[in-house]
Amino acid sequence: MQFEQLESLLRSEWQTAQLTPETADLGKLWKQIEVAIAQLPEPLQLQIAGDALLQLAELCQVRSAALLADWEDAYRAPVAPRGFFSDLVRQTMTVDMSDLIASAPPRKQRVRSACKPESSLVAPVSKAAALALVEQLEAESQPLGMLPQSKAELQAVLAIAHEEAVSEWIQTIHGWLQAHTTQQEISLMELTHRLKLPWSHLWLGVLLGGFELEQRGDFYSQDIWVQSPLEPFPKRVDWTDPSRD
Repeated sequence: MQFEQLESLLRSEWQTAQLTPETADLGKLWKQIEVAIAQLPEPLQLQIAGDALLQLAELCQVRSAALLADWEDAYRAPVAPRGFFSDLVRQTMTVDMSDLIASAPPRKQRVRSACKPESSLVAPVSKAAALALVEQLEAESQPLGMLPQSKAELQAVLAIAHEEAVSEWIQTIHGWLQAHTTQQEISLMELTHRLKLPWSHLWLGVLLGGFELEQRGDFYSQDIWVQSPLEPFPKRVDWTDPSRD
């Protein structure tokens, strides 16, 4: 076989090996190169053999890269495009639990009671009511020791109401209230300290003298205030116990 024929055959085999490096027979290709350069001078043989070995090395590199890529692809999961499983995956879920929930009982609306302003209690006091109030205060044991604490003391207080001195007590209370024009009303406790009268005298004088009494605070409060009577006060007050008629 002439050298030209070997060179043409070698070029054809080389192109085929470059197209399909995975299936190329590199050993067979190297033997064909040896046969082709055997008839050449030694310096030329070395030059051609060096170039051939370089190209064979490149083929080996391409072949190994292709084989490695095939091996990686064999153990690599497929890459699915975005939204590929959107029709297979549940995104939301709605559960109707109305049959499992009991309805709440109706709430009763609270009726707000209108708060009425507290008003003072002012009314004329009769003799019978005055004596009944003295007995009630004695039964409730009011503090400060100002009310009678025994039956004998209570009878003494009630007997005072029939004496002539009641008019004097009333005049004393009325005169003090008239003298202190800037103070039209005063608490019963303070009036006791100002007039220096015994508690029983002051209490009966206020109740039987027509003075206006006003209880302030709650129902059980002991804060009682005294005001001058609206009508002109007589110099002498005569009255009798209707129980003796």
